[in-house]
Order: sequence, then C-alpha cells, then structure tokens
Amino acid sequence: MSPYITNRYKPTWGDDADEWHPRRWLEGEPSHIRKFEASLLSFGAGTRGCLGQHVALFKIKKFVTALFMNYDIDLVEPRAKSNPYFWVVYPESVRATVRKCELRQ
Repeated sequence: MSPYITNRYKPTWGDDADEWHPRRWLEGEPSHIRKFEASLLSFGAGTRGCLGQHVALFKIKKFVTALFMNYDIDLVEPRAKSNPYFWVVYPESVRATVRKCELRQ
C-alpha cells in the first residue's frame, strides 16, 4: 500500500485529510489519537516496519524544533496541488523566504 494514499484516508483522518493540520494529534480523545498512531504507515507496520523509526522520529523532531527556533520561514505562495500520486510524491516546487532569527534571550 502507498503510505501517501493510506495516510489520507478520510474515514480515519477526517474530511481535511489532505490538509496540514497538526492539531489533530493534540485534540480529541486518547482513543482517537491512538487510532491515528496505528493508522500512520509512513514507516510501515507490523513485521515490515522500519527498524529505525523511533530514531528517525526523534531526529526529525529535534531538527524541526531547532530549525524553527533559529530561522523565520515563510511560504512565498501556497504549494500547488498538481503533484501526481505515485509511490513517492515529489513536490514540484516550494518557494519560501528564510531569515536567521535575531538572538533571543
């Protein structure tokens, strides 16, 4: 199964499954959040799951936090929804401005 397609299954993720909505992981009942975690197939599942999943998620969380703590990043324009659905989805372009943050105290 393509993780791109299964991670956008509307009966599981809601009508806004195609939209970036990170608060869906923080809102709602714990059983609903556990359903999200069980349905997320980005790293595979079961015996075919990625062995480095926990290390990868840890590194991603640390990197994204450090990135947004040190840089101001703004999208120039919203990304077009013209990406073809293949096994791996490559964005055609993402234009953003990146500025180093002033030293925070």
